[in-house]
Amino acid sequence: MPDESLQGPPQFEAALWAMKYARTQVRLVLKALNRLAGTLGSVMRDNPAFKEIELYILSSSGQTPEELLDMINQLLTDTWLKEDMMSTAEMLIARGEARGEARGRAEGKTEEKLDIARRLKKSGMPVAQICQATGLDEKDIASL
Repeated sequence: MPDESLQGPPQFEAALWAMKYARTQVRLVLKALNRLAGTLGSVMRDNPAFKEIELYILSSSGQTPEELLDMINQLLTDTWLKEDMMSTAEMLIARGEARGEARGRAEGKTEEKLDIARRLKKSGMPVAQICQATGLDEKDIASL
């Protein structure tokens, strides 16, 4: 659809811009939202659909978190929208960091178990006992 056709009720218009450009040209979506926020004000603030649209834009863009925060800071002039998008972006960043940390801890625990299993295997301990001590299965230990 040509950009001129991306019109309609505010929620619909914001969703169309997001679906068309969130993955490829986030700047255009942010500018469109800024324009809508400038003309709609509280209508946008009070409609929960706009929060969903924000989440879609922030989570589907290929931008790094730093790039997104910079774009939001540069392009959005509507104070409410800027603050809302910044807090949503920061929440998503924190959630991603927490997932990464949890994944890292899990990988670290697995590596530790494998390291212990290697040493136990090297010392001649039977595989069954290594499985019992580390919680690893025989296949993992056989591959060491």
